[in-house]
Amino acid sequence: MKLLYFSLILIGLNNNCQAQDYTIQHFQSDYDTLVDYHSVSVELIAAGEWPFSWEKTFNFGFEFPFYGDTFSELILDSWAVGYFPGSLDEYNVYLFGAYYAIADVLDTSYLNSEVRYQNIVTNDVDALVIEYHNVYESSEYDDYGANHFINFQLWFYENGVIEIHFGP
Repeated sequence: MKLLYFSLILIGLNNNCQAQDYTIQHFQSDYDTLVDYHSVSVELIAAGEWPFSWEKTFNFGFEFPFYGDTFSELILDSWAVGYFPGSLDEYNVYLFGAYYAIADVLDTSYLNSEVRYQNIVTNDVDALVIEYHNVYESSEYDDYGANHFINFQLWFYENGVIEIHFGP
């Protein structure tokens, strides 16, 4: 009898407590680096702030649905770890987190290693794209210098889809 009650409670909770569902899928496509972008690194340098370790608020430019709530912005840091302002801890965003470093800044007119972002429209869907461009895992960079880098993009679509793109 207890099992029957427990089963009914679970069924009731499942029917009443619906939330957005995320699935993991993979696909291959071309990787296009951002071209018409804003540079987090240049913005920090221009403001007199340290460009190697940071936390920034990114405005989606739309309402982003996430597990039953909607958010207009995301706070992300140099580790590629973030959260939605006003959300609970369970809303933390750990998409491809590590301690990333950009190369030494020699000239701000062109940075070969930086974090970029751009609001775009693709297939009639608005998206915010944040690109970690030619970044290094910090401890490897400290130990071995600029011997290899990684490129990846975090895509947040207005329909709630999140994608991670990896590039050459």
